[in-house]
Amino acid sequence: MGVVLLIIKIILIILAVIVGTVLLLLAIILLSRISYTAEFEKNGSAKGGCKVKWLLGILKVKLCFDENGHTIGVFIFGKKIYPRTKKEKNVPSNQPDTRSQSLKDFDAAVEEEFKKQNEEENILSTEKISEDIQKQIPQKSLTEEKTDVIIKRATIETDKTKEPVVKRIKIREYEKTDESKPDNTAKAKKRVKKPEKPEKPEKPEDRGLKGYIIDMPWDDKTTTVSALLNAMKNLIKTVLPKAVYINGTAGLGSPEYTGFLLGLGGILNGLMSGECFLDGDFENLSFNGDVVAKGHFTAGHIAFIALKLVFVKPVRKLGLYILKN
Repeated sequence: MGVVLLIIKIILIILAVIVGTVLLLLAIILLSRISYTAEFEKNGSAKGGCKVKWLLGILKVKLCFDENGHTIGVFIFGKKIYPRTKKEKNVPSNQPDTRSQSLKDFDAAVEEEFKKQNEEENILSTEKISEDIQKQIPQKSLTEEKTDVIIKRATIETDKTKEPVVKRIKIREYEKTDESKPDNTAKAKKRVKKPEKPEKPEKPEDRGLKGYIIDMPWDDKTTTVSALLNAMKNLIKTVLPKAVYINGTAGLGSPEYTGFLLGLGGILNGLMSGECFLDGDFENLSFNGDVVAKGHFTAGHIAFIALKLVFVKPVRKLGLYILKN
């Protein structure tokens, strides 16, 4: 009995360790901060990029773009996993030849023999073989051959005296039957068309997603729209950068609008965390400078927003319908 209890105890300990490890990894994934830094610079030519770090910097994503295009790279523990670059084989060059003189002479003689054989094969294929083939081909003359054979033409006689005969087929005339007579009741029943079966009403599933949304009750529609708007608002609020740094010269093409832009920049400088220093270009529509945005959020917060959305019954029904169809 004691051995059985000991085995059960060991199994429970192993299960507890496995469950604890899974919960720990899940907590690290959900609570680990996802931080990003986005940069944009324009001084004649525009360029920028974005860096994302997750799981304490274990996973990194880098995105860069300029006028020539964009590049993306994914790194785990500092090792690039996407895109994978093929390693070129490093062929050693200019290494000293350490072979003996006899081996060198033997290799040179073999190469010279191969060259001679290749030259002989080329000569045979271009001259000798082509001459033999030309002798075997019969030469055809283009002169006309005269023959004494008389060619007769066969004529086909047609009988023009016979005229085409047109056969007439009598069309059977059907008398109109009187349904009041007892003799014609059976025929009348045969001619009566069967009533068409009424068409089955279309189900909302047969009309597609648009039909499903149209047939939803009004309360479900309002609940779904309000839940989606709240989820989108919370998501944008979560993902928005926490600090923005703007430094440069900007203009909207006219003094009035440019002055309004500079005033808005001063207001943002006092409201948001970061700095906003803008000089005005009152004649041109342009921007020259750099913008840096930094932010962070957690995957757990995104999962909580999604889970909160799934708990709304109309949204859950709509999602299940989309998954099924």
